[in-house]
Amino acid sequence: MESPAENIKIFGGHDEATIKQIETCVAAGGERGVLLADGHKGYAQPIGGVVAYKDKISLSGVGFDIACGNLAVLTDAKREQVEPKINKIMDDVVRDISFGVGRKSKTRVEHELFDDPVWELQPMRGLKSTAEDQLGTVGGGNHYVDLFADEEGRIWVGVHFGSRGLGHKTATHFLKKAGGKEGMDVPPTVVDEKSELGHDYLAGMHLAGRYAYAGREAVARHVVRGILRQYGRRRRDYRRNRFADFARSVVFDDPWCGPNHVAHRGERPLRKSW
Repeated sequence: MESPAENIKIFGGHDEATIKQIETCVAAGGERGVLLADGHKGYAQPIGGVVAYKDKISLSGVGFDIACGNLAVLTDAKREQVEPKINKIMDDVVRDISFGVGRKSKTRVEHELFDDPVWELQPMRGLKSTAEDQLGTVGGGNHYVDLFADEEGRIWVGVHFGSRGLGHKTATHFLKKAGGKEGMDVPPTVVDEKSELGHDYLAGMHLAGRYAYAGREAVARHVVRGILRQYGRRRRDYRRNRFADFARSVVFDDPWCGPNHVAHRGERPLRKSW
C-alpha cells in the first residue's frame, strides 16, 4: 500500500506543518496531491495545494470563499492618458463601489444567474436576497480593485475577490451538515459525490462560482467605463476588451487526472477571452 507521501509532488521548500497538512488530505481519500512553491498552511488544506479525489468532493479543499480569484482586463488606455487622472479615477471607484464585509452594492446589478433553479435549494433560497444586494461589491482584507501599467504602457484593470457572503455561508452550511470542523489543524471534510449532500453541494458551489465571476466582471466593467470617460473616449462594448479570470478555491473535473475531482486552494484555473 502506498503511503500518502508517495502520491504527493512537492515543489520548493516548506515547513513541516504545511507538508503534514497535504499528507493528511491525501490520506483522507485523495488520489494525488501537489504542493506548489508558494504553498503555506491553510484551513484543513494548504493554500497552494491541489488534491485529486475519485468520486469524492473535498469541502475543505474548496474552502469558504468559493471561486475567489483575479480578473484582469486589458483596456485601450495608455499610461500617459490615465496617469494624470489617476486620482479622479480611483476616487470614482471608491465612490461607486462598496468595499468591506457585509456591504451592499451602491448600484443594483441585474444578472441572469438569479434565474437559476438552484436558488430553490437550501441554503441558497435563504441567501438569494443578500446575494442580490451584494453583487458588484468587493470584500475586505487582501481584496482589491487596482490599475496597472505593463511594459508597453498599456493599462490593465485588476480586481480580486470571490463569492462574498454567498460563498462563505454556502460553505459553512455544507461543512456543518457534513459533520466537518472549522480550523487549520483538522482533517479535511470529504463527501461522496453521489450522495444527496454531495449533489447539493456541487450545485451550490457552481452557483457561487458563477456569482463570483459575475461580480468580478461587473466591477471591472464599471472601472473600464470610468477610465474611458476620463480620457474622452466613446464607450465601447466591454466584451471587446481582453480579459482573463483566474478562479481558485473550486472543485472541477480534470481530464489530466482521469475521473477525479480536483480541489484547488490558491491555484487558478484560467477563463479568458482574447
